Amino acid sequence: MKDLEGLTMTSILSSLSGTKQKNLEKEQKEAEEAALRLEEAKGVLEQVEKELQSVDSEVRRLRGSKEKYETALKEKAAQM
Repeated sequence: MKDLEGLTMTSILSSLSGTKQKNLEKEQKEAEEAALRLEEAKGVLEQVEKELQSVDSEVRRLRGSKEKYETALKEKAAQM
């Protein structure tokens, strides 16, 4: 009870308001940081998707290469 002596309703409300303000500022800062991390993650995802497309394109280009190589070897052997 001694802790409450000398405190007025105004000072108590002011203290609570300050705490709410600090909490709000903390939450806003965390939200901003989360938004930045999200943007970074989107950039990484975009880069990975581009790399995946490139690899997929290369796989499609190389599909059947083994068979083509074997056919070419057989043709070469037949010519000799």
